[in-house]
Amino acid sequence: MSFKYWAAFLSCLFFSFSFADILKDDLYVSGKNSYSLKEACKFFYKSDFPLVSKKSISKIDCMSKVLDAAQFCSKKEITNPYLVRAIVDSKAVECVSAKKVNIKYRCKKVDPLCKSAEFACNGLRQKLAIRFITEYSYMLNDGNSYREVVCHFLPKPVKKLL
Repeated sequence: MSFKYWAAFLSCLFFSFSFADILKDDLYVSGKNSYSLKEACKFFYKSDFPLVSKKSISKIDCMSKVLDAAQFCSKKEITNPYLVRAIVDSKAVECVSAKKVNIKYRCKKVDPLCKSAEFACNGLRQKLAIRFITEYSYMLNDGNSYREVVCHFLPKPVKKLL
């Protein structure tokens, strides 16, 4: 996927945080599965929809029923422990898997996400590292009105069956 799609995806996810920037999004991709928009709507709602379209970078319009792409990918790829995010383009939804994710996020003092590094990373994880856990996180102050949060995410440990 090209850089312009990643930039659009990240800006849509964090539109409400107008004072924030994602400075780094290192994604160690291990796989991508694409599904047509019609297939996603049919799978999730168990019904055929003659008209489907992209609503946003993370949402699908199934004839006025809005489907969150992350919910679709979570349900469709229920056995995939490496699922990190879902991206919608004009024709398909892409379920992205990775081995690890590193994010650096800059926010101003008024950003509600930046109460603590743990709180910020949990919010970022919910959109950018869906099935992962936070390995570690920390917050840096630059001395001005900006703070940076660094988050490192890894897949949840898989329980072995005896």
